[in-house]
Amino acid sequence: MKKLLLLFVLTTFYSCSDEDDNNSDSRNNFAGYYKITSIVSETAVDLNNDGLASYNLLSEYESAHHVGDGVFEGFYDADQPYNFADVRDNGLISFNYPFQDIQYLNNLPEHPFFAEYDAAFTIYSYELNSDSDVMVQNLNPEINDQFGEIQNVIRLSESTFEANLTVHIFNLIEEVWFPVNVKVIYLKMQ
Repeated sequence: MKKLLLLFVLTTFYSCSDEDDNNSDSRNNFAGYYKITSIVSETAVDLNNDGLASYNLLSEYESAHHVGDGVFEGFYDADQPYNFADVRDNGLISFNYPFQDIQYLNNLPEHPFFAEYDAAFTIYSYELNSDSDVMVQNLNPEINDQFGEIQNVIRLSESTFEANLTVHIFNLIEEVWFPVNVKVIYLKMQ
């Protein structure tokens, strides 16, 4: 009887150990830095204020921006490591989605202007539920809720994942924020 009990305890311990190892292996496999390769919107948007709305938001983010009477380059570059999503093997993830920083001339609400892109949707925890499902939890709601909401995250392969977001976009013509659903594809760099 003692041998049977010992066998049961060891089997249970070994099974739990294998499960923990599998979760750890999955996290280690998911961990790394990921570059945004695509941002597609359900709604055409003009982020760079050139008068042309597009469903390809990555192109809008990376192209020249019309600000006042000038045209400026280099507001966002997906190839820069500081713009990569950061997935840690300790269960933390920062999506670093480009978010419009709208400022107001002389702090007057009737004079909004685009200043730069900031990293949004940072400091989340994640749990891998299956080979493709990634459950995320917002660990910084006071900040992240102003950007929008993460609808879901799916691993497409060992080197790519998709994040479906509702993001707040500022329309410089109408001078209002509005929600837009986007699909973001991330490619593992390291």
